Amino acid sequence: MQEKEPILKVEDLHYAYNGEKAALNGIDLNIYEGEKIAVLGSNGAGKSTFFLNINGVLKSHHGEIYYRGEKITKKNLNNLSAYSQKLRVYKKVTELMEVLLNG
Repeated sequence: MQEKEPILKVEDLHYAYNGEKAALNGIDLNIYEGEKIAVLGSNGAGKSTFFLNINGVLKSHHGEIYYRGEKITKKNLNNLSAYSQKLRVYKKVTELMEVLLNG
């Protein structure tokens, strides 16, 4: 039996604000279609930073993000935009955000 490919895959994601203390340090995550997840953590744990990296508002310093097997790049990020009109909190909200929030 072939293992299902994750709808969203994050590999070794790193991000630090202003080059200081890391907000994200080596995040690895696989989310499969139909799966529901919760991202939990205390204030300052990096939850918002994680989502801002996933949807392209922030650019990670290191690591890769794949959506349905396709590596997310600056070039193809605009093709995944789905809800930027509805959610004004972020500059660009992609279909990836919907997957993370709604499963």
